[in-house]
Amino acid sequence: MAAPFAGRHAELAALETVAAAPFGTVRLALVGGEPGAAKTALLQRLRERLAGRGWRFVQGRCPESDGAPAAWAWTELLRELAALGHEPPPGIAPSSDVPVPADVVCSRFRLHEAVAGHLAGAAATGPLLVLLDDLHRADEETLALLGHLAERADGTPLMIVAAYRTAEADAALRYLLGRLARHHPAWIELGGLGDDDVAALVRHAVPEADDATVRAVTERTEGNPFFVRETARLMGDLGASAALHRVPAGVAAVIRRRLERLPEDTRTLLRQATVLGREADLDVLAAMAGDAPATVTAAAEAGLAEGLLVEETAGRVRFAHMLVRDTLYNGIPLARRALRHTRAGEALLLVRPGQVSLLAHHFVAAGDRATASRAATYARAAAEQAQRRFAHREAVRLWRAALEAHDRSGSADGRGRLELVMGMVRALALAGDVVAAREQRGTAVEAAEEFGDPEFTANVLAAFDVPTVWTNRRYAARDTQIVATAERVLGGLPGEAATARCQALTTLALELDGGQDERGLLAARRAEAAARELAEPVLLAQALHARHAHTFRRAGLASERVRIGQEIVALGVRHELAPVEVFGHLILCQAHAALAEPTIADAHAAAVERLSDRYELPLPATLLSCYRAMRLSIDGRTDESDAAYLHVTEGLDGTWMWDIERDLLHFARFCLRAAGHASLLDLAGEAQDQYNRWGPIYARGQALMLLADGRASEARAVAAASRPLPRDYLLEARLGLAAVLAVELGDREMASSVYRQLLPAADGLAGAGSGVVTLGPVAHHLGALAHLLNRPREAADHYRRARAVAERAGARHWAEAAGKGLAAVGG
Repeated sequence: MAAPFAGRHAELAALETVAAAPFGTVRLALVGGEPGAAKTALLQRLRERLAGRGWRFVQGRCPESDGAPAAWAWTELLRELAALGHEPPPGIAPSSDVPVPADVVCSRFRLHEAVAGHLAGAAATGPLLVLLDDLHRADEETLALLGHLAERADGTPLMIVAAYRTAEADAALRYLLGRLARHHPAWIELGGLGDDDVAALVRHAVPEADDATVRAVTERTEGNPFFVRETARLMGDLGASAALHRVPAGVAAVIRRRLERLPEDTRTLLRQATVLGREADLDVLAAMAGDAPATVTAAAEAGLAEGLLVEETAGRVRFAHMLVRDTLYNGIPLARRALRHTRAGEALLLVRPGQVSLLAHHFVAAGDRATASRAATYARAAAEQAQRRFAHREAVRLWRAALEAHDRSGSADGRGRLELVMGMVRALALAGDVVAAREQRGTAVEAAEEFGDPEFTANVLAAFDVPTVWTNRRYAARDTQIVATAERVLGGLPGEAATARCQALTTLALELDGGQDERGLLAARRAEAAARELAEPVLLAQALHARHAHTFRRAGLASERVRIGQEIVALGVRHELAPVEVFGHLILCQAHAALAEPTIADAHAAAVERLSDRYELPLPATLLSCYRAMRLSIDGRTDESDAAYLHVTEGLDGTWMWDIERDLLHFARFCLRAAGHASLLDLAGEAQDQYNRWGPIYARGQALMLLADGRASEARAVAAASRPLPRDYLLEARLGLAAVLAVELGDREMASSVYRQLLPAADGLAGAGSGVVTLGPVAHHLGALAHLLNRPREAADHYRRARAVAERAGARHWAEAAGKGLAAVGG
């Protein structure tokens, strides 16, 4: 007889309250607890209660062991929905093995929309309960689909309940829980059972158990329902009087004691089944063991009778709890475990040859040279499958496993190995780990050149080319190996290799961004021309990205960036390339800020935010937080701006992309102070660290800090050692600082040089094109420089223009400062 449903009545009532909520709200509940806390039992009881009120349910379980394809829980759930008469449209299932689309982001969004729409359509015919269990084991795509469904669930008779182990929630799950919190879910945390509930469970198995025995069980199990049940079962076998003396502490020990009472053939079957995960098909077990199906079935029946297994369907069993499986699996010596994984893989080849993810799991877990070739083959196939399902982090893991297996096999196939590296590079980039992708690409490029095949090397270079809204290399660093390789490839490609040529030109142009010569700009223009001739939108977007990178080569090119941004947005909209569209709006936000048009910039910032939220792109949100801090400074709210920069800095985890983000935000706070907000000496410690880190690049900042500390002679010496400024997105901001330094030093030679460089940007805001920081109207700095250079008429004209720019930007404080400057020069 089944054990009673003890405890959890309050939690069940809370879930029923969510189900009774009026339509038009998101009915969402999140159930957390430790292993064995009866999360699954609670979901089962909820199903039963709601079924009596006309609800239907579908359930997906995140696999509790490795080897299942990505988004498996949703595959299960959609199959259950189909069994209820709601067949999904073709291609809707997240398991659909279709080619990787040109724009992964939009395709993923359309899939999520289709799944949410299909569930909503099914719910429209009657209330539907969607259950997701073991969410702590979910892959990225399972979590993303759940987040999207929650966004679309309002207004439909749909209830979502997800259960997870609280202590095992990783960063991805915690991020999702943060997103779901916006919908005000019911948060249900399952703790230990109380004395009365423990007593009910114990006395169900051992009616004669007295209060002292129940208290002992409560103390040992801390009220964990699964542990209580297992202890009670063992007490039923040993006798209640043994509870205080012979029942071992710890759930694993209890399970082992129960296993000892089983026949040897049943224990052997259970140990073999653990290798397959929590669920096992009997035909696979028979193939593993080489036994007749009847023998395997008889052994399984003994496990069922003992309550260690439950029957899923005919021919398929499931461990009663993952703790049972883990206890058995962890007790198998490593060498024997590896052998059983080999046998599992060989058995699957016989009876389930299409399950590449499981085959990869078992042959990789075998870990020996004999199975390495098959491990590499199936891990690669599983990685490609994961990418088709948008599970890029899982794809990275599988590509890496394939690479390790290839190396373990001793294969001499160098090209094959590089293809695995290229797959991993692209998966890393799509997963957002651009740093690792670039590092792996560099190693692969060096190896590719050994084959003397320019087209093959060009393909390796292009493995890294995925849409991005941020720099794809370290700040102020140039990879000379990549530059040299790209130039050699371009010299060796045949004329018909137009696509490879365009990609190599784009790679070269991006690598030469910020340089002092024109090679990068010429490469970007050639890449753009080639992409237009090929009429390939992705190639054109990448080439325009390279063109944009070179619009910071001198001050005053914001209008050119506007034209590029407009074309990139149009390209993204026309061809449904979401990251491209977001990048275009980001360019326009920054360019219009540079042109002192903050209202237009704000509109594009809103578009970036809207699209990023829709397509689940986290990086643009961080960039926008920098823009909003800068926007506060434009409004004259400098204290708030400084606090906002500090808040962004504190929110970084140190690995956002290239580990320069803290440096960039320090630079923004430094510029606020250099423009007159507070004292530079507030940042003295940070500034010294920056100078130690960046040397001549930071020399002008260090000189300003020394001047603030009254050390003018040292400041002159440091300023004299500065080197030409990188021609990148911070050029105008750095020129603004150089203008401040020249004026404070009274250095007319420096002032003349900075004046010439800043003059083309006279109608804008210094540095605002970075989207991170501004030092106010460029014309204000030009006025101060002209005054130092004894050009009073020009100085007055610049201050008048500075006032007009400030008024256009709605920056009263800058307009007042320009008026004071004008008065100082007699204007």
